[in-house]
Amino acid sequence: MGPMGPVGPTGLTGADGPQGPAGVDGAAANLLTIVTASSITLSDVNQLVITSGTVIISLPPNPSNGQQVYIYADGSNTSVNPNGHAIRTTGTDFNNTTATGGPLRIYYASATGKWYVL
Repeated sequence: MGPMGPVGPTGLTGADGPQGPAGVDGAAANLLTIVTASSITLSDVNQLVITSGTVIISLPPNPSNGQQVYIYADGSNTSVNPNGHAIRTTGTDFNNTTATGGPLRIYYASATGKWYVL
């Protein structure tokens, strides 16, 4: 067998394909953002709430199925009132919870009528 010859030039490339479908929105997409140092009751849309100080965040009394709420207690003592719907975490239902110095992400499931900590 003789020596290998030189590598030839790269061939032509084909046409670009069609654009793919839009990707799924990220976790923080389409969130109403609220920054507060006062107690508030949330509405039935996906929300990011940033708190400072000692406040009570009341979840909506009529949440939508699949609604998500992100709460970030910025070094504060934030109580979360589920407003008639339990908050479920680690196999236990709670009628209130506290977020202190960090994030809390909860999701509402209408089939059970509960908020779930994610």
